[in-house]
Amino acid sequence: MWGNTEMRKIFLQYFIYCLLILLAIPSQAQELGKSFNEKLREKRILITAPIEECNDQIEQLCKDAGEDTRDILLCLADHETSLSSECKQGAMNAATLMMQAGLNLDKAIITCEKDIDTFCRNVELGENRIIKCLRNNESHISKQCISTLKETGFWNPTNKGIWELRN
Repeated sequence: MWGNTEMRKIFLQYFIYCLLILLAIPSQAQELGKSFNEKLREKRILITAPIEECNDQIEQLCKDAGEDTRDILLCLADHETSLSSECKQGAMNAATLMMQAGLNLDKAIITCEKDIDTFCRNVELGENRIIKCLRNNESHISKQCISTLKETGFWNPTNKGIWELRN
């Protein structure tokens, strides 16, 4: 038979076990229940784009710029007089693509924020989990949100790698 001290011991072990699980996954536990806007404020959205026809110039002039497309474009702009016309055009195309991706992302966030908070509040950001959640709840999602996601290309994301979330 289990006495009171035995039950307390088991309860204490269970409590410690649960606490360790929460400590092991703090970011997930902290994200649950937060609004979409609150989650986004804690992340950095990195928008990237390929810079065509610039590999040699990037290697020669901007090797210390890292992998962030924005930093590479700023470096290329600093060396504009040394760039080939093809690289200049590639940089302009990349900057335009990044700007359009940013506008599309803003539009999708603004249009779908209420739906995300209502149906996907406990979904962790990243790896298209929010989009998957919205698609799973399609019959409940506003027509405006679905239309915007389709219009911007986020409903069926094929532009993998254009943007990502970072801490």
